[in-house]
Amino acid sequence: MSPGMASSSRLDAILLTVLVQTLSTGIYMLVFLQAFPKILRRTRKVYTTILVILFSLVITHLSANWSLLWAIFIVHNETRITMIEQSSKVHGQVALIGCIGAYFGLWLGDVILLWRCYVLWTQNKILLFVFATLMLGEVVFAAASRKIDTVLKVLMFISFSTTILATALIIYRIHQFSQHIGNGLGRYSATVLVLAESGALYAATQIAVCVLLVTHGTAYNSASTFQEISFWAGIVTPMAGIAPTLIALRISLGTALGPNNASQSVTSLQFNRSLPPAATVHTSFGAE
Repeated sequence: MSPGMASSSRLDAILLTVLVQTLSTGIYMLVFLQAFPKILRRTRKVYTTILVILFSLVITHLSANWSLLWAIFIVHNETRITMIEQSSKVHGQVALIGCIGAYFGLWLGDVILLWRCYVLWTQNKILLFVFATLMLGEVVFAAASRKIDTVLKVLMFISFSTTILATALIIYRIHQFSQHIGNGLGRYSATVLVLAESGALYAATQIAVCVLLVTHGTAYNSASTFQEISFWAGIVTPMAGIAPTLIALRISLGTALGPNNASQSVTSLQFNRSLPPAATVHTSFGAE
């Protein structure tokens, strides 16, 4: 690929990232603004605060990318060369802010999903140890490494591993719940339940990014790879916010699937059949 084509592809990738991320974040904003009043009334303040922080981090990441886009395509749009040069300069200045927003956004999204899985599995200590080790490992590696590209790649794979593990365990638990009901759930109800409570869409976007990273090596070796990674990277950060918000909404409304019947809130998370449904107070991600 000629230098000119590579430059055009890079600029296209930057523009594509921001456009896709803006669309995805817009969907996230609609979900968040619709769900937040209900979540605020019916869940603990600590979980509400975490969701607000997560929302702020996703917006921070989008704002950093828009700053890059504005500097390249508006301020320094004299020639293609000046635009490419500015992309490298501005990228260095705003990368830290954008990466902090993206990293901690993904990290918080993972924490909420992992905690949900941990509670669903009756607070299994082995799961807690595994999840805590993975999440602390992310933080330690991010603090120890000085190469942003390497950090993002490794953290994406760690996040991918934890998300896939938690999603698979939640889906399996949902399957157990549906079998416990007797006739199980209909396909539509089961699909909605899996999509809303397991973080499956979030996991799917991470799979796409990780497959591209494995297939093509580093995300910055070729223009085509950069475009593909940019597309999915624009989706994965907002999805890290959408998945926990949907989970929190269903919990706050008491519509999550429970072990005794399809309408009981899964916030009880007690698999002792002698426990009456009334013993559960729907105020948190776990039982009270």
